[in-house]
Amino acid sequence: MADTYIYLIRNESNSCIFIRNLETVGTNQHDVYLGPGAEARYYDDNRPRIPTARNASEFERHRLVIQRQSVHYSVYEYNGQVRVTTGGWVKDGNQLPGYSGQGSLVLVIDRTGSLKGEFHSHVGIYPLAAVNWAPSSMAVFGVDVRNQVLEKSWSVKGWGPWSSIGAPDSVTLKGPLTAASWLPTMYSVAAVGANGKVYESRWETLKRSDWMDLGSPAVTQLVSLAGVSGAPTNYDLFAVGANGRMYQKWWNISGWRAWVDFGLPEKTTLLGPITAVCWRSGTYGVYILGADGNVYQKYWKGQWSPWESIGRPAAGVVNLASVSWDYTGLGRYAIYAVCTDGAMYEKAWNGFGWSNWKRFTPPNCGFAGPVAAVCWMPEAYVVYASGRDGRLYEMAWPTRWGRWEEIPGN
Repeated sequence: MADTYIYLIRNESNSCIFIRNLETVGTNQHDVYLGPGAEARYYDDNRPRIPTARNASEFERHRLVIQRQSVHYSVYEYNGQVRVTTGGWVKDGNQLPGYSGQGSLVLVIDRTGSLKGEFHSHVGIYPLAAVNWAPSSMAVFGVDVRNQVLEKSWSVKGWGPWSSIGAPDSVTLKGPLTAASWLPTMYSVAAVGANGKVYESRWETLKRSDWMDLGSPAVTQLVSLAGVSGAPTNYDLFAVGANGRMYQKWWNISGWRAWVDFGLPEKTTLLGPITAVCWRSGTYGVYILGADGNVYQKYWKGQWSPWESIGRPAAGVVNLASVSWDYTGLGRYAIYAVCTDGAMYEKAWNGFGWSNWKRFTPPNCGFAGPVAAVCWMPEAYVVYASGRDGRLYEMAWPTRWGRWEEIPGN
């Protein structure tokens, strides 16, 4: 049977939810009440296990009930899988959408009121970002279970240790996390807090700044985030709001501009995740998961393009990353997606057209979701992904493409 523990329950809907654990006949043990935007987090000493139900009788006594208005979701384990039903006992109920592994589980009531699951390694880092700020110098960032942002730097001498760069005061960073460099030795790390606002810390040559509150659009909280520098002294943040629209906030040497509404595609809303990449000075694009399962792009090339779908991988998208490695002027770059089957997919632009989505076989553990990509010198780039075993893996071009290796010192 599966051994699945709840790490976090998050309510992204606009109404209250109740969570009850039915473990004793005739008794409803009330566990959690969550208002809109609230979450409950569990740690090693008290994280609850998803109850196992092998028949109708056990189902009545062993299940997790999540109530939102008139909808009741029942969550339980059967035959090694986490199942969910809105009715009574179903021998082979539907698998919990979005969750395909065994281990720590994030339960999410999304803004449409639907229930889905996400894998959380619990002992690892989540989410991920990466940045290159000088030739042969780069770093990977993650948020750990203590709400600390961690940094691991690489140079020609190899990897340094993980070190904490702190976090905003009194704010839980639920992610996503993003990083971007606009000038050599200068880069920014930004993350979405549980309050739907964005927080940023910078490294400016010799010192790190305090965390700064960049707020959110007045009309919505933010749920997904990506950063990119399209030119020296310019740095953009793009975010998906809880209302399904994209927003931009950009910085230059005179300071930050206000959040701007970029709208949404004609036939769908935007869910996130989101990633952004610059493939030529002054030319960059944003790639976002839509509610219809397709990835949408919007790019700047003197003016903004209309929304356009670039299709979808063979499995549902969990997270996105992007990287450009091109110094020839062709503008080559790629989008990477970690999907619900635990694998990673690539869709590449060669300067003239898109490739099909290509599947990369993951390590035996499969991938949990967090993914980042960065180029550190001409024609050399690397993708980082968090495994379901809580370890961090890399796959690099040109030295060992197609071969995943564990990062030392997880």
